[in-house]
Amino acid sequence: MIEGRFPEFADIGPVTSLEAPHRIADAIFRDSRLDGVSFRDSAVGRAFVESTIRNANGLYRYCPTALIYGVWDSTALADRAGLGNKFARAVTAEIIGYSAQAGVHTSSRIDPLGIRNIEIYATAGGGWTNDPAEAKQARTGPEKTKPSEVNHSNIPPTIDVAEQNLITVKKNDFLRGGVTLDRAELCFVLSLPGLRRLRFPRPDGDVDSTRNQAARSVLAALALAGIALELEQGFDLRSRCLLIPNAQPGLERIAADGSVCRVHLGAEPMLSLLEQAVAVAEKAGLEWPREPVVLKPERHLIELVRRSRAASGPAE
Repeated sequence: MIEGRFPEFADIGPVTSLEAPHRIADAIFRDSRLDGVSFRDSAVGRAFVESTIRNANGLYRYCPTALIYGVWDSTALADRAGLGNKFARAVTAEIIGYSAQAGVHTSSRIDPLGIRNIEIYATAGGGWTNDPAEAKQARTGPEKTKPSEVNHSNIPPTIDVAEQNLITVKKNDFLRGGVTLDRAELCFVLSLPGLRRLRFPRPDGDVDSTRNQAARSVLAALALAGIALELEQGFDLRSRCLLIPNAQPGLERIAADGSVCRVHLGAEPMLSLLEQAVAVAEKAGLEWPREPVVLKPERHLIELVRRSRAASGPAE
């Protein structure tokens, strides 16, 4: 977790490895310090940088979610740029909609002041004026604009039907009207073979199958607890687009012989399963820090945020 107690950035708050786009490999952490030491040169940073699928102890200890959702150390410094370790995701999830029908985009605005779309002028500061003497000067004279360009006047009701047919929407087209679905399904897959690729040797380097199994069980339980909590909360995908489960969610465990065992995916039993798995792993010597690892941003990172805000204004 990176935390900066800077009043001018109070709206940002702490940034954790769950929120950073590239998890523990994010440039935000790279450009921070732990106890006065550059993160990647610290004991925690080295544990991450040196992790591999043959020895994933460091990532398990400090960022286990990276072993579930995948991570690529693409932000490594110049001497390793592009050559950082990669961990494939063990989890995939997608929401599939059935019987999708493309919608239409409508827009309108009724101005309570009754302003008509008459001629006005743009100013050099980005505003507007009624006086041509105060206007920004163009080659042909005062630069003209309209009230509608500065969010005044009426906008007649319109219906955008150019992209109604979902089948013919081309790449990079924006389906402004959205879609209506008969139903949607969340398909979540946890790859147990993917977890089995990971090794967690003892400190002396010896392979311990019990220790490997304990770590993988924790990771599997962590993934299941995460999706169970997400289902319990529901999905707020965007404005006016909510997906709320209307049935008891479940998982199907597919064995090597093709047999299927259905398991209830409730948040409470999944959290209990995670707690039990963590306890077993601790007995095998696989422990997590009891307190968060807190980093402090480098001065040049702070200055970069400050300069960026000065150029564009604080985020709303």
